[in-house]
Amino acid sequence: MAQPHLWYLVLFLFMEPRASRENDAPVMVTGILGESAILPTEIPNGYKLENINWASRTSVALVQPEGQSVKIITTHQNYRDRLNVPPNTYNLKISPLKMEDAGSYRADINLQNPTTSTTFTVTKNYTLHVYRRLAPPKITLTFVASENNTCNITLTCFMEEKGEAVKYQWTPLGEQAVESNGKSSLFIFQRPEDAPINYICTAINPVTNNSQSKLVQYPCAGMPMSSRSLWFILVPVLVLVPSAGILFYLQHKKKKDADSPSTSKVMALKDLPLSENQLYDEISMPKAIVSNPPKEEEALNTIYYTVQKPQKIKNSCSSATKLLGTSTNDSVI
Repeated sequence: MAQPHLWYLVLFLFMEPRASRENDAPVMVTGILGESAILPTEIPNGYKLENINWASRTSVALVQPEGQSVKIITTHQNYRDRLNVPPNTYNLKISPLKMEDAGSYRADINLQNPTTSTTFTVTKNYTLHVYRRLAPPKITLTFVASENNTCNITLTCFMEEKGEAVKYQWTPLGEQAVESNGKSSLFIFQRPEDAPINYICTAINPVTNNSQSKLVQYPCAGMPMSSRSLWFILVPVLVLVPSAGILFYLQHKKKKDADSPSTSKVMALKDLPLSENQLYDEISMPKAIVSNPPKEEEALNTIYYTVQKPQKIKNSCSSATKLLGTSTNDSVI
């Protein structure tokens, strides 16, 4: 049979806290930007606190009890003058909160058993969330007139200053509500005979909420045209406008071509070489008949070309070329 003192030893091992232990899941703490957040320590009764070492991404502070008060040694400048520890609870209070305060925290709580004078460490983990206090959301309204005088309406609710974990609720709910990209869209339908309805959008985050309302009374009045009818107008316009532009361009080009001279002088008369065997042909372009044109204009509207006969020319001396055939070897057609 085991000695009695062995049973006391086994019982003592189960009752004595371990030298170091850590909480399984982090404690979730929420706070509002510019206000305060408290990280609870929950010191067990019957144990003497030696100190608490607080840390986050960097070291935060060292807390030591001194009689009836508490000594706080801030170890990071970001938390200077923003920490407070009540002597009765030793909870860490951070105020005023900044957005960068959000994140994981760790408290190493060093305790002493007064009976055995043994020391051990209890480690607690925290997750701090910092949220903005929500302002009233904004509501925008868009609508499209459809067939049968039904008005398709979309109400969009959003926050001008986007925050973390913001959700939206509509009252009344309407046909369908969809949330995406930090906004909530409510789809509703109204007819001219329907009574006006006041829709309320409520923005919610874990620490606060705020609402905005919008009175909807058939906004499609004076716009009976459906989207299908609108397409019947847009499609012909999209086809006719480019066609009219092309037609105008062709007419302008045709007019420009018509204004240019109908005949061109291929070679000036004075540049023609003198030869006995020259044949002149006059080609006139179709043009409006002008009575009694001046001789100078007639000469400008005449095209001359030379046909060289395949025969040996004995005499190259010849008189100057004349218009309308004055030489015996020149022919004018």
